Amino acid sequence: MTETEANTDILAALADFGARASRIVPLNPEAKRTDARASFRVDLDGGTVIKLRRLETEAAAQQQQALRSAVPPAFTPVLGRFGKILIEAWIEGRPLPAGAPATEHLQAAAQILAELHAVPEAAGRPLPMRAPLGAIADEVLAYLGELAAAGALPAGIAARLADRVRRTAPAAAGLTLIHTDLCGENMVVDPAGRLHVIDNEHFRIGPPGMDLARSWYRWGLYREDFDTAQWQVFCYTYTGAGGQAEALADQAFWRIAAVALSARLRLRMADPTLAEPIQCLIGIAAADPLPESLKP
Repeated sequence: MTETEANTDILAALADFGARASRIVPLNPEAKRTDARASFRVDLDGGTVIKLRRLETEAAAQQQQALRSAVPPAFTPVLGRFGKILIEAWIEGRPLPAGAPATEHLQAAAQILAELHAVPEAAGRPLPMRAPLGAIADEVLAYLGELAAAGALPAGIAARLADRVRRTAPAAAGLTLIHTDLCGENMVVDPAGRLHVIDNEHFRIGPPGMDLARSWYRWGLYREDFDTAQWQVFCYTYTGAGGQAEALADQAFWRIAAVALSARLRLRMADPTLAEPIQCLIGIAAADPLPESLKP
């Protein structure tokens, strides 16, 4: 996409929305207006602020708009769409601090996730909908094999994790609307103290167990310097708010699935932070007794 094309689609989206910008600022300091996927803060004439989110394709934007029409109010609402650009409300607030999350924020996030997983319908599909999960288990085994073949994950660790996947993978699950990346860096607290989820571009219908495991991993709740009781607080609040008990029961599998997916993506992108999910996988393997079949 050229600079002219980028400016054209941004300005066309604003014109379709009936607005004119006084300032357009990329939200990622490294992003450019020409990036296929990018988000912008837009100050409008008159003082209103909105967010524009460009996705790779119009189909992706249509899908996200349809799915987000069903989400609870803690997720930033979509105000409109023009082609592959979503027009979103701007939530003024302070980012959550880095490091171990405060208990109040964990509880609020768990409540939000439980409400999301309880949405009864999305994009015309009744939820939850029961589906087999054998293909997902096979994908996780493939991720582990790819990491081991590349030398990123020790072969012995990969074998232990693969054994655990085979022992713990659920045969089926009730699929719900999921966020896929609900963690502190994607949230702000508004002036009234309410928690909002502001980065919402990967909604899909999928297993809520993966959503929970992604929150556990992305929020760093596996780290030794974090209080292990924090995850218990999250789970207790999630369950009390009507969350999916089945999703919690299968976390032995979903944690491996969530972290192996992250590691495989970083491996393929040659991401210098690959060591983070690898260390997490090593920790998961260490917490599980060595199966007799893998003992020397």
